[in-house]
Amino acid sequence: MSPTLSLVLAASAVAQPLGHYHPDDVAARSKVFVAAAEQMGPAFESAQQQLGGLGRGLQSLEVGSALLGTRVPDGFAGWSQAQRKTVTGQFLQVQRHVDLVQDDFGGVFGTALERAITAQGSSLQECTKGTGVQALMRRPGAGCPGEDRNGALARALDSDAQLKSDVAEILAIPFPELGVESRAWTPVPLTGTERWVSAAALADAHARPALERASAALEARLAPLEARMTSGDASAVTEAAAARAAYEAELAAAGVTLLDAAQRALEKAGSGGVGVCPNAETFGGCTGTDATATVLGLLAADKRFMKSAAGL
Repeated sequence: MSPTLSLVLAASAVAQPLGHYHPDDVAARSKVFVAAAEQMGPAFESAQQQLGGLGRGLQSLEVGSALLGTRVPDGFAGWSQAQRKTVTGQFLQVQRHVDLVQDDFGGVFGTALERAITAQGSSLQECTKGTGVQALMRRPGAGCPGEDRNGALARALDSDAQLKSDVAEILAIPFPELGVESRAWTPVPLTGTERWVSAAALADAHARPALERASAALEARLAPLEARMTSGDASAVTEAAAARAAYEAELAAAGVTLLDAAQRALEKAGSGGVGVCPNAETFGGCTGTDATATVLGLLAADKRFMKSAAGL
């Protein structure tokens, strides 16, 4: 073998990485990383569940308020808007908290991984996983140079005192507190106010086509306005308010038909004092007894009511 070829092969051997790793694989094998994810997971899931419940409550508030139109109790519209602002703010706070925690975790683990790689004292190469079906079918580490150092790096992370301290500090930061004002409103009377039926449940059961048409029309009008509103276009905000007003007017018109028909049916059935509640249970419902299931059953049995509702 010529001296020149020997030098080329020697240089090639030196340049060849002695092992490979991938940050995701290291994290999956790190007890510190896994424990941190397991501890953070339940708190995040709890916040998601609470926000989901509040979001569904806001939908009920929106439908109930629009369906009752001018019949809503004094102050209800402003109160429901205040709840929407509160929940929206809390959603943004939680999302911001999650983003910051993820960034912090990524930072401290990335720094710790750099320390672990440096401490290896050998040339390591990050193994590219690739994308697509072939990447999913490929055996971990296949095609990567040298030995798999993911486990060794994970063990180094787990013995890193600075990383443990950083992680504990991040986990100690509490999630934003979630909460809204709970207020029981007086039902809007149909035949009374001792018992009540949920306005949102009534609309969902007997005015779904009207709800879907109004929602689809609103979305169609709002979609082209989003970019303009984000850029601060005042005219787009005005157009969005007009679209929202049209949506509420359409639901209010359906509400007149639905509630008048419900009142006649309840009077005919001699059901006693029944009102309609625009509020959601999440936000306190209404005073009196929730008789939603019973009232919906009575209405479904009334042919005249069902004929009126079928036209919505």
